[in-house]
Amino acid sequence: MTEECVRLETARDDRGSASVIPIRWFSDRSRSSISVSHTLPLDPLGPHTEAAEDLLAIAVAAYCADRSITREDQDDGWTRHITLDVPVRRPERWDSDLLRRVLSTLTGDHWNIELRRGQPHPGLRNSDADPAAVDATALFSGGVDSLAWASELHSSAEAMALVSHFGDGPTGKLQANLAKQLGARRHYGFRLQRTGSEGREGWPDSDTQTTRSRSFLFLALGLLIARTHRSALLRMPENGYIAVNVPLHAGRIGSLSTRSAHPEFVDRLNKVIATADLGARVENPYLFMTKGEVSERLLGCAPHLAWSSVSCAHPTAGRWRRLPFGHCGYCYPCIIRRAGFNHAGEDRTRYGSDPLGDSSFYEAGTGQADIRSIARFLLDPVEVTDIRATGRIGTTEAAEILHQMVRRGQDEIRRLFAARATPEVRARLGL
Repeated sequence: MTEECVRLETARDDRGSASVIPIRWFSDRSRSSISVSHTLPLDPLGPHTEAAEDLLAIAVAAYCADRSITREDQDDGWTRHITLDVPVRRPERWDSDLLRRVLSTLTGDHWNIELRRGQPHPGLRNSDADPAAVDATALFSGGVDSLAWASELHSSAEAMALVSHFGDGPTGKLQANLAKQLGARRHYGFRLQRTGSEGREGWPDSDTQTTRSRSFLFLALGLLIARTHRSALLRMPENGYIAVNVPLHAGRIGSLSTRSAHPEFVDRLNKVIATADLGARVENPYLFMTKGEVSERLLGCAPHLAWSSVSCAHPTAGRWRRLPFGHCGYCYPCIIRRAGFNHAGEDRTRYGSDPLGDSSFYEAGTGQADIRSIARFLLDPVEVTDIRATGRIGTTEAAEILHQMVRRGQDEIRRLFAARATPEVRARLGL
């Protein structure tokens, strides 16, 4: 077993031993290994944001470790053993064991959390202006679910602060444009990058690499913004079908299936931040709704914006073939999007390919795995035991409500295949 130690350093005189992997986050960008940029100065920081600033440092370190340590080098080809060494203002306020469980739930790795007294960040860009009054703070990816929630807030005339995280320029521009059209009181767009001598990206290239910790970083950013506005609630809109994320087949379990909005992860994170007295909690307003039910809400509130949203798992992948930023048409999120809008009665999205209507798609090889897995998944109804197998759900009543919701979501996909799949495609998929 190989254990890697990742140490977050926020000052030049804060150096660890030669055996650690240093993540240097300095105010001098040229001497840093990462930067965290944001499109808007933060509203004033202070005692009310200290715990949230600590959590952000932990999340930055976890994300960098996740991106830096490859899985194929591990004994089982997957599970990593990672120690995080992170500076925080008050180490005693944090339950390291709870933090370890949060990260393990999310990534499927073994984590050890070591916190030392120090400055959690080199200085975030801060405004001296009076904090803007907002009624609600929410994560905003630019996908259907986050757009639907923001549209509902806009329709009810609530002043909102939207928080985005992006890894590429087109996604950042999309989020900013949508937030502007929604009239958001504040829109914060964050981007974490490799910098300095290590290049703009610089993360190891690996076929087994995952970025499951990205959602932890996204939530930490959202909680920091919630606290700058002195809000006690951060909304994370995610339809329940994807939040529960029943594996399509037995090979997609644990960290192979994302758990970024799973009730177990959210519950554990809320316990961590309650123990640290952070002053806010996370809530998913769409936990008991399918993609189709959320899509209906979006079309009811903002039909003119619906087709600008992006759900694709890799919206920039087509640039190598000179295709525009947008939807590939064959990844799992694209199929769920199609099923959702099919349920809602309208879909004007432009997809790069049509694996349901074009049988020649199956002659190329690219993207077939998800479609075939979804087709097999439709053959058998989901049972409540499948729901519980995804992780801790809570009460028997909650498990049954989620079970019925996932059944409805499964039916939405069946109706999509029934309406759109040609006989030739059905034959290829064994339906």
